[in-house]
Amino acid sequence: MYRQLALLVWATTLALLPQLQAQQLLGLVTCIKSIKSATSSTSHLTTPSSSSYATERQGFVQLYDYKPSAIYHPASEADAAAAIRCAAAHNVSVAPRSGGHSYEGYGQGGQDGSLVLDLNLLQGLDLDTTTGIATVGAGIRLGTLYTRLWEHPAGPYFFPAGTCPSVGLGGHALGGGLGMLARKYGMASDSIVGLTMIDASGSVRTMSARRKDNGKDNHANHNNNDDDLFWALRGAGGGSFGLVTTFRIQTYRAPPRVTTLAVEFPGSMYRTVIEAFGRWGKTVTDDLMPMLVLKEDICLFQATFLGPKSGVEEAMRPFLDMTHHAGTVEYVEGTWLDAVHRWADGEPLEGGGYGGYGGYGNIESGSGDMHTFAVTRYVRGRSVLYREPMSVAEMDILRQYLLQPPKADDSSPSTRVLIDLWGGQVDRPLFGPSVFDHHRGVLYGIQMVVNWQNPGPCRPCTRWSTELAHDIRTAAAAKRSGGAKFVVEAYQNYIERELPNALQAYYGKHLPRLMQIKMAVDPKNVFSFPQAIPLPAAKRDHETPDEDHHHHPEAVVAAALHILPRNTQALPVGLFECLQNIQTNSGSSVTLPSSTNYDADRYGYNLLFEFHPTAIYHPATNEDAAKAIQCAATFNVSVAPRSGGHSFEGYCEGGQDGALVIDVAQFQQFSLDQSTGIATVGAGTHLGPMYSRLWFEGEHLLPAGVCPSVGVGGHALGGGVGMLARKYGMLTHNIVGLTLIDAQGQIRDITAHSDPDLFWAMRGAGGGNFGVVTEFRFQAHKAPLPITTIIYQFPLTQFPFIIDALADQATSAPDELQILVFPSSLGIDVKVNFLGTKEDALKAITPFLSMTGPTPPINTSLHEGNWYEAATLWNWLKGGTLEHYVANNNRYMRGRSLMYRRKLSVKEKDIIVQYLSHPPEGGSATYFIIDMLGGMLDRQEIPSVFDHHRGALVTLVPFSEWGNPDSGPGLTCPKCLEWSANLARDLKAEYGSETPIEAYQNMIELGMPLSAYYGEENLLRLMEIKKKADPKNLFAFPQSIPLS
Repeated sequence: MYRQLALLVWATTLALLPQLQAQQLLGLVTCIKSIKSATSSTSHLTTPSSSSYATERQGFVQLYDYKPSAIYHPASEADAAAAIRCAAAHNVSVAPRSGGHSYEGYGQGGQDGSLVLDLNLLQGLDLDTTTGIATVGAGIRLGTLYTRLWEHPAGPYFFPAGTCPSVGLGGHALGGGLGMLARKYGMASDSIVGLTMIDASGSVRTMSARRKDNGKDNHANHNNNDDDLFWALRGAGGGSFGLVTTFRIQTYRAPPRVTTLAVEFPGSMYRTVIEAFGRWGKTVTDDLMPMLVLKEDICLFQATFLGPKSGVEEAMRPFLDMTHHAGTVEYVEGTWLDAVHRWADGEPLEGGGYGGYGGYGNIESGSGDMHTFAVTRYVRGRSVLYREPMSVAEMDILRQYLLQPPKADDSSPSTRVLIDLWGGQVDRPLFGPSVFDHHRGVLYGIQMVVNWQNPGPCRPCTRWSTELAHDIRTAAAAKRSGGAKFVVEAYQNYIERELPNALQAYYGKHLPRLMQIKMAVDPKNVFSFPQAIPLPAAKRDHETPDEDHHHHPEAVVAAALHILPRNTQALPVGLFECLQNIQTNSGSSVTLPSSTNYDADRYGYNLLFEFHPTAIYHPATNEDAAKAIQCAATFNVSVAPRSGGHSFEGYCEGGQDGALVIDVAQFQQFSLDQSTGIATVGAGTHLGPMYSRLWFEGEHLLPAGVCPSVGVGGHALGGGVGMLARKYGMLTHNIVGLTLIDAQGQIRDITAHSDPDLFWAMRGAGGGNFGVVTEFRFQAHKAPLPITTIIYQFPLTQFPFIIDALADQATSAPDELQILVFPSSLGIDVKVNFLGTKEDALKAITPFLSMTGPTPPINTSLHEGNWYEAATLWNWLKGGTLEHYVANNNRYMRGRSLMYRRKLSVKEKDIIVQYLSHPPEGGSATYFIIDMLGGMLDRQEIPSVFDHHRGALVTLVPFSEWGNPDSGPGLTCPKCLEWSANLARDLKAEYGSETPIEAYQNMIELGMPLSAYYGEENLLRLMEIKKKADPKNLFAFPQSIPLS
């Protein structure tokens, strides 16, 4: 009878906890109440029926109303371990809470039903004055920590951490811990030298750091166990792996004097102040920690300097000169604790409880009083991290939003943007590697904040925050990576549920390793919340298919693993198993994120892009490729075909995280029918080897591009312009048949007779849109003899004449004549290819030369020979032959295109000359490739999508390159990206509105309308073909043919 009554009480009380059965909750509470230890009488349990439940479940940010199954305050590690075992036994998630300041309420679980383990009873502090290492309870607040270290009999000491005294040390240190001393001593996480954690099984684990001495690891007093876990906890440890109960932190002697300072500028000076902040910040002393506070009417500069006023004045002079500041600077010199009080902005350093909301009282005094520092905190905060200074456009976005705050008079909203300078010791951690290494090299971080007073939601405030974050991240991505696919870094302690690709933004390339550590430490996912490190498996190993389990929503796992937002019922682990179960002896292979060669395998030609495919499959047969596509379809993962990996937007890696890349590199078959000239070529073949085999097996040719490492696949399907296009058309025009594996995994032979619509679509729009092509049948041509190649060099000043001459020749020159123009800051190279003798070549080129301006060519070289020799001259070889070439197979670059049906205007020509004359700082090369079109391109008998471009005269392709491929991926050149983007903007502005903009699909650019590549009418037809060939949109990327 009693048990039935108890169940009824739980069921009634917990109608608000739909995920937990009353039986389950009763079992959990009964288990915790049965904990017996020396400290169990001090530990405290709060349940939904407790009078203090409503108050205790609130966090610092009071936007959320999560309802934990219970809140347990352990007084010892033994009690905490027992409570974790109770939660695991009853299938309840565990949410650690130190100070409760999570921006998303994850200290309350981030969802209903969690067991919150509150650490406010674990606030001990013991300082070893010999080493300066303090052993500190994870529930201690920063204000209490600062006060006790300052007041220590052997002190004063300090610890580098944040400015808000009510923040708990636990989550703050485990997620980074930025503060006013970070540039001198690093993040709070960097000064963790050891810790004690209770894992999901209830085991107590102690681990420590390797200290770096003179750049080398010092293994003294180091516990070699749990190295991976210790690495993970310092930067990604907040609630994902276990309950940290104790830290061992390196403290430091407080300096004799500390100076704080403030400079106020009018809001209208935001550009000047932010630009100066970025430039000066790269060189300023580590002793100075500055920040900017931007509001509607002011730009406030604040800083802390570890030293007297006399020392900081010299350090400040360059910044004040850059900003032309003639007013006063407020300097306040005092002790380190004085500075802490000023950071706190009037909030008491000690007071117990949860700073900013009701708490459990002053633990040290044992008063049990409720303390309230600021009873309500309705706030939204979001972050962006910058490795280079903001562009003017980004600064303008911030200013625009600050000048237009949310209109919600009833809520009294307040907005501001905080910019913290990073660098210094943040980039030079003393105690070994950590997850936070992902952010080393950040120049500054911005935090965009809106808060309001009245309880409840403020929709205009939330909208303001969401739209500002979207616009600033879009601008940051466009500038620094060439497109919206780039994942802009963000600071994990300012966690944000709505952030796209959040876990990658917080942890970068470390995420796969973190997932493996999670699997080893918490295989049943006891420690989970909506943005926790996910398991690399779909289900915890104790779950059964009919369990309605709330711990790890599959949509969250999918987002964490960067799977495309398709159907979230199936997760990558199923895909992994499916791919690995393709049992053949053919030599097919799969690369997973856990594979040692994953990073090397996922990069394409352009190292600008760092997409993370779910897997990379290398089929050796059509059958295996078909099975891999069926696996992707089963688990709802997009498929990205890859031949040579040269997509301008990284679409052969998916163009976004989460795709299954099917790499056709093993399809290298080649044969040539001498009677018909039909060449059968594997889609993984590169242009250089294809040219070589065509020549040596019958002296044939195909018209294609001039880069030997380009793969045939995407090149042929998107066009394929080259030095023979005016005589034989694009490479796509020479496709007479192909083997396609469609979205259903069917192996299909596509010709003009078998499927006219799809054959039409594949020739010009086939790259990644309709299936995986594994083989082509091309109509090859007998190579004429001889072939003459001429290279002229001109000064850049003659570009206006040369581009006009090129447009003229597109309609009047013989088809045998092809001209490519390569202008750069160094001058202009003109490459001429003529199918005939040198005498006929010189005669054919005379009209062009007569229009190239007043100065004759600076240099001229001429070669008459066979087609193979000519192809060798066209291709940018660094050595070797076309078959075994040596080329720069990877580079950092940004390219795009425009096609013109008219001559360029005077202003357009001037724009190009001006940009080439002023190459960007940090770049290694800036140039154009300009193809002359016309000839057979306008007279193809068999229709194709590429017919849209008939009548175009020239294609302009500007390039900006930087860096050294040997340095590996991840190198950015903001000035190079800005140069490219601004050039494109200015040329597009002059393109005119009378004629729709036109561009070459093989030089694809995110943001360019698809109609520019295919034409409006063709695009509608392509969409209908897409619906038939790929109705579930399996072959999808940011600029793929849409279904509607």
